[in-house]
Amino acid sequence: MSKLKVVFPSLLILCISSSFALEKTAHRPSLKLSNSVEISWPKNLKISSEFLPSFSAFSLSGEKGGKKFTGWISHKIPDVLANQTSVERIWKENQENAKKNGEVKSNDLGCKEVDKFIFKCEREAEIKAGEFIVDSLYWNEKKDIVFIRANSLVSAKDAREIFELFKVKWGHK
Repeated sequence: MSKLKVVFPSLLILCISSSFALEKTAHRPSLKLSNSVEISWPKNLKISSEFLPSFSAFSLSGEKGGKKFTGWISHKIPDVLANQTSVERIWKENQENAKKNGEVKSNDLGCKEVDKFIFKCEREAEIKAGEFIVDSLYWNEKKDIVFIRANSLVSAKDAREIFELFKVKWGHK
C-alpha cells in the first residue's frame, strides 16, 4: 500500500506537467526549448503542438494558406562542444536513419558554422508517401542540439516556404 501512495503522486505530477506543456504550447507562436534557444513562427500561422516526452520533441500540425502541414522540433543537450567533425557525424547519422525510413531522394545542403560554435546543417528530401520535407540541425556550443522539420504533401517548394517561417532565437550563448 505504501508503494501505491508513492507512485500515485508521481503519476499525478507527471500528468499535470504534461497537460501544462501541451496547453502552454497550443496557441503560442513559439517554443522555448532551453534557456539558450527558442523557436518562433508568425502569429498568424495556425500551429498546434504536442509534447512527446519520450522523444524530447514536439509534434506539430498546422495550416498555411489552406494547405495542411506537419512538423517536428526536437531538442537535446550534446555530450561535446560543437565542432565540424562532431556536427557532420551526427548529421550523417540523421540522414542514414531517414533513408531507412522511406526517403526516396535527398538534397544535402551541408553543414556550416553560422556563428562561433553554432552550426547549421540542412537538407531537402522526398519520402515514399509523396511527402516533401525540409529539415535542419542546429548545434549550439555544448548547450543545444535542435532538429526542425517541416513536411508538406503539396510540393518541395511548399515545404521550404513553411520551413522558412520557423526562426531560431539564441539566448545566452
